[in-house]
Formats: sequence, C-alpha cells, structure tokens
Amino acid sequence: MEVVALANFADFKNGPKTRVLENAYLRYSFNPKVAITVGQFRPWFGLEETYHVDIIKSLEWSNQYTEFGKNGWTSFQIGASVGGTLPLGTMPMHYAVSVVNGNGKNQVSNKDNGKQFLTLVVFDLSKKYDLSISLNGGTGTVFKRNVHALAFDIHLNSTLQKMELRFSNLSYAGN
Repeated sequence: MEVVALANFADFKNGPKTRVLENAYLRYSFNPKVAITVGQFRPWFGLEETYHVDIIKSLEWSNQYTEFGKNGWTSFQIGASVGGTLPLGTMPMHYAVSVVNGNGKNQVSNKDNGKQFLTLVVFDLSKKYDLSISLNGGTGTVFKRNVHALAFDIHLNSTLQKMELRFSNLSYAGN
C-alpha cells in the first residue's frame, strides 16, 4: 500500500489555493497485474503521465498535455483508477482505466458534476530500442455536453550519430 502526498512549494508565489497540492492518493497493489488508486493523481491517459511532471515542464512537449489537462483529461485529477502490467508472451502490456471528475487539482467543489472515463494501453515492443506504442481514449460529460478523446503515441529512443529521436502525440479530442 502506498500513501502519497506531493506538494509543490514553488507554486506558493502564484496563489497557492488551487496549486500547491499535486498528488494526494492511496494506491493498493494486489500484485503487478492489478493496483487500485483513489484520490488526486495524474490518471494515465498518454505517455506523458509516465514521466514526472517537472520533467514535462522542462521539455518541449507538444501542447497536447497542457490542453488535455485544461479540459480534464490529463494532469492532476480527483478520481479512481485500476491499472497494472500484464504479460503478452514476452511483451509487457501496461494498462489503466480511470474515472475522474475533470476539474483539475485542488478544486474545492465539482464545477459541473460531470465525469470522464479514461483508458490507456501501452505495448512495450522493444526493450533494446525503447520502443513502445500506446492507445488511449476517453469519454465523458463536461457542462452537460458529451466529450470524447482518442490518441495514439509512439515512443522511440534510438541513437543515430549521437542524436535522440522521440515521436509521440497523435491525438484527437472532440464533442
């Protein structure tokens, strides 16, 4: 069992009421195949959620992560999630299914009583080339409107004449 609280004290300068507390959750792992998380956390929706948020802020990602976060699909959300790693032969498959309120972090009330349902499946195709693909999608309600999101990510780290290549973030969000 994990109990996690993560505060970002650097955010005190920008009005701490809705910014300082980032993670506040409880995770119980039955085994590597099944873990349940409840509280405020970053639900897995894209490969960005597999990286620490401070790394995301320091790298030049597409604006997908920021925009999806503003709309409640990513970033810090209040909700529950089930996830884990399942072996598919010799290839690991990571999965997560989450339900969140879509309000973002540290909100004192639910802005519209809508819920979002997210899922992510990541296939590790090659350990040697650090190659993985992910499929993610979601559906939900925001201000009484149905919303949907789909994304496909490719992650590849390979050295070509001392250059690192990264490909990711092909996505769609609509209503």
